[in-house]
Amino acid sequence: MISPRIDDEIQRIRQPFLDFNRDYFQNAIHAMELREGVDEAFAMRYFLFLQDAMNTYLMQDREQMWSEILDVVLYGIVERK
Repeated sequence: MISPRIDDEIQRIRQPFLDFNRDYFQNAIHAMELREGVDEAFAMRYFLFLQDAMNTYLMQDREQMWSEILDVVLYGIVERK
């Protein structure tokens, strides 16, 4: 178990990164035409969920892989007709 002091220090160091990602996601959401039934608040929760999931999975620098996965997450793997 991580001591509360170390956990607080990790959070303090990570906060600028988290703030940057939230701003980036917010700008991306504003530029997107969200589908019916999806509002900006849900889209932000979805992005933050994905960020947490991907951070757990991708503990090393794999920017290209993240870009490819994000494309599939946003646009799917099936062509809609």
